[in-house]
Formats: sequence, C-alpha cells, structure tokens
Amino acid sequence: MRILIDECLSGVPADLLRELGHDAIHVGDRGLLGHTDPEVMACAFDESRILVSADTDFGELLARSNAALPSVILLRRTVHAPTNQAATVAEVFDLVGDELQAGASSWSPTTGSASDHSRSAPPEHPFGPLSSLQLVT
Repeated sequence: MRILIDECLSGVPADLLRELGHDAIHVGDRGLLGHTDPEVMACAFDESRILVSADTDFGELLARSNAALPSVILLRRTVHAPTNQAATVAEVFDLVGDELQAGASSWSPTTGSASDHSRSAPPEHPFGPLSSLQLVT
C-alpha cells in the first residue's frame, strides 16, 4: 500500500510499515511539515496514497471535498506508541486495504468497523479550493 503519515504522528510508523513492504512516507519526506491540511491531502491525492493521521480535520476535509480519494485512517486515543500505530495500520490494510485503496470506505480502529461511503469520482485537484475553509471539529 502507498501511505502518507501526517506530521502529528512520528516518522517511526512509516519506517516500520516500509519494513513490512509498504510504500510509506512521512510528510517530512515531502517537505510538508507545517503545511495546511489541504496541502497534505493534495499530496496524498496526487501520489495515490492513503493518509494516516490523528487529526480529525482530515475526515471533514474529505467529506467536504466529495472526493473518492484519498482514503484516510484516523488513529485516535487508543493507539499511542509508534510501533502500535504501525501494527494497527498494517492490520487495517489486511482487513480493508483494497477498499481503502479504491477510496470507497473509511475505517475506525476504535470501533473496528468499516463503512462504505460510495463517494463520487474526484475532480482533478479536489483539495485546492478548500484551503480557505476553516474547519471546526
């Protein structure tokens, strides 16, 4: 799987996921530290990567864009240690990786459930116009 790890998580999960055979990078590898959420989403979209974050703004950003991709895995409260984060992401990929890659599902590690959102096909750059939005969680 092609993965982009957000800056609110360390680079360790990316390293561990690469050891498991995934194409995983951290936003710092793309010079995106300190960049806006829409810019990070655009990178994930442009590089066909699944975004992994603990920032709930990404879920709202994706919903507002009405885009099918990129899928987002939100790691919340129960997954703190970087080794546990990598293990959780790897487990999610084993369970619903194809669906996440296709962009039709979201996954909640805390509930252990997937849901089909069947979003429409994305425009060429679905996250550019959203850069001026102030998202509230």
